[in-house]
Amino acid sequence: MRWIGGKTVWMRALTVALLVIAAGVVAFGAVYAWIAVSDKIADAQYEARAAPLRAAKEWTPAGLPGGGGEVSLSTAFRDYKLLYQLKLDGYPERIAMAVDEATRPDQLFEIRYDRDKPAFTIRLCDADGFELAQIHVPLNRMSIVVDDSGNRVGLYGAGSESIGLEDYENASSWSIQVRYPN
Repeated sequence: MRWIGGKTVWMRALTVALLVIAAGVVAFGAVYAWIAVSDKIADAQYEARAAPLRAAKEWTPAGLPGGGGEVSLSTAFRDYKLLYQLKLDGYPERIAMAVDEATRPDQLFEIRYDRDKPAFTIRLCDADGFELAQIHVPLNRMSIVVDDSGNRVGLYGAGSESIGLEDYENASSWSIQVRYPN
């Protein structure tokens, strides 16, 4: 081997290779740390935006389309989901017939798409009236509310739906639609 300044070419090549590897490890560590810090910052920003939305929001009650009742909605945003509680005060005949149809024993096990069944559809809209989200609440998944005499006086349903934080933040109004059986 050739000697250059007291060291072999081999030793210099090895030293350069080790320096390149060390630089790569340092660069990888820096990129990894930057990504980890960026994720923590993004998570903290998300949590700061989501924190005030965890409390229940009581929306202005709406009349039942077709009359005969008032519908109230309460929502909250938790764990990347919209949580909702929907209450119908009143039990008009048309709703009673739709609930009876939706909960018939032969209907409970019938395989058909939920969106074809009798249901409420909640629409959340922004300040300009553009729809941000739809929540579909089938009547067969709601509880019938009864008074002390056992009379049906309303419906109650609760659940969750995937929705983006920004959409929930921008929701400023809601409306309700009813899908009745054919």
